[in-house]
Amino acid sequence: MVLSGLRLSRQQLKRLEEHRYSSEGKSLLEPLMQPFWCWLVERVPLWVAPNLITTIGLVLNITTTLILAYHCPTATEQELLFGNLCIDVTEVQIFIIIVYLLAALGGAAFWQSVIPVLNIQMKMIPAFLTALGAVFSCTNYFRVIFSGGMGKNGSTIAGTSVLSPAFHIAVVLVLAVLVYKMSAEQLFEKNPCLFVLAFGFGSAKLTNRLVVAHMTKSEMQRSDAAFVAPLLLVINQYFNSFFSEHFLLWGALVLSACDLVCYCTSVCKQIAAHLNISVFSLQKPKTCRNNHH
Repeated sequence: MVLSGLRLSRQQLKRLEEHRYSSEGKSLLEPLMQPFWCWLVERVPLWVAPNLITTIGLVLNITTTLILAYHCPTATEQELLFGNLCIDVTEVQIFIIIVYLLAALGGAAFWQSVIPVLNIQMKMIPAFLTALGAVFSCTNYFRVIFSGGMGKNGSTIAGTSVLSPAFHIAVVLVLAVLVYKMSAEQLFEKNPCLFVLAFGFGSAKLTNRLVVAHMTKSEMQRSDAAFVAPLLLVINQYFNSFFSEHFLLWGALVLSACDLVCYCTSVCKQIAAHLNISVFSLQKPKTCRNNHH
């Protein structure tokens, strides 16, 4: 059932209690940024929950990206949009900050300027770094795939194949390519930001499901509501675009965004209720505190 992923099973919630969070920084900029992070975290009030800090950072990233997308929806205006698939979260953040600052200060003239000796435009540098980061990341991914998972006989901790998440990623990519190739209105060429956001929300939903599956040591169901919006676009194109593709793309964007928000909200509420914690506060819920009196 497509919407069954909104509810975590009792087994998943039980396994979640056994999960222990561990983080080890292995990125290239980790040694340089660690002193700054340690200094900065000491300035944060103790009543601020870690989840609140993470959410604020997420909102800032979303806001700046949407502002840039609003001012250059076709990625051909004065500022330019670049893909961001780098080595790790730290590198991605630094990369985005630098690109945004240069775009704001230099505009189109800066990115179109030619680098001496190399004889290439400045805008090719971010593209090259993005491709380099993608190759580096994929190398690490394939190393895990070929070496096997932490489970029995090289499987995942959930007892599934290490290739099992590839199904969901492949479906989204195939649907995106189909929409791009079959579009009579040139959806991707004329609305690249809208196109990327519509499929990006679906990919984000699947990524969150993958994280939950890892934490709960459970298998991801094949069906998912994230496939609905892309499928609607493909079906509409199959019937010679009975509805306007541009209008339907907006609908796919809203549908995918709502699906992502509903899933994240539902999972957070279930986890908080099961573990008797507050998501954005360090204090215990009132119901939990009253039960101890």
